[in-house]
Amino acid sequence: MSKEERIAYFQTDYANMAPATRARLEVDLMRHYFTPRYQCVPFDPTELVELAKQQWPQHPQRAEALARCTEQWRESTGYGYFQDPKARDGKPCKGGFLLHCPRQGELLFDTDKDGGIIGVEYLAIVLRGEEEEVEPVPVMRIVHWIPGQARDDGRPRLGREPRMHTDEHR
Repeated sequence: MSKEERIAYFQTDYANMAPATRARLEVDLMRHYFTPRYQCVPFDPTELVELAKQQWPQHPQRAEALARCTEQWRESTGYGYFQDPKARDGKPCKGGFLLHCPRQGELLFDTDKDGGIIGVEYLAIVLRGEEEEVEPVPVMRIVHWIPGQARDDGRPRLGREPRMHTDEHR
């Protein structure tokens, strides 16, 4: 759905909205509220495993932990999780280590108490101040239900059938 169509929703008289438009609005609202903030994407740790073996030969467990990082949840351009950030069994950060990557600069890996990798911070991006969220923070939409108003098809509402309009707050 285009930006223009979304803007049109907030400038529309919902009581007189066409059923097809209302259906598209409902789909848009469902996608807005029920799409997870963090999307899991595949991650190939091969290059990082080799770097860890070269730069930390005295700590082979770091390369082994990196080899297990096959999925990533990007929080921003400067940070990515290797463990689901919404998981209830998530472990707190207890330490970390640095790797120098020739392509991406300095990488700071957060680790838990068992040595598992929680996430990576791309220091070159963060220190330049270029860190941006991967997905914009959702705008809160407040929905008001007004009983007793006419429906889209002109028939009177029965009982507590709602009429919807929204206020957008940032």
